[in-house]
Amino acid sequence: MTFDLYVWHEDQPVTAAEARAKLERWGDGAQEVFAAHPAVGRFYDALLHRFPPLESLGDDDVDRLGCGA
Repeated sequence: MTFDLYVWHEDQPVTAAEARAKLERWGDGAQEVFAAHPAVGRFYDALLHRFPPLESLGDDDVDRLGCGA
């Protein structure tokens, strides 16, 4: 199973509709919709530390973790 995860920083909470609208504008090429924020990079690093990409795992890791096909 795969999925896309979109993460960005907001100063205030946004609704699902507001988030969807931002993603649609970004998908249409409006890159200024999302400003860089250091918390996003830290979240990304923590996420990959906890859930490393399958490509970075050896066969023994895949077998041990049960994440093979």
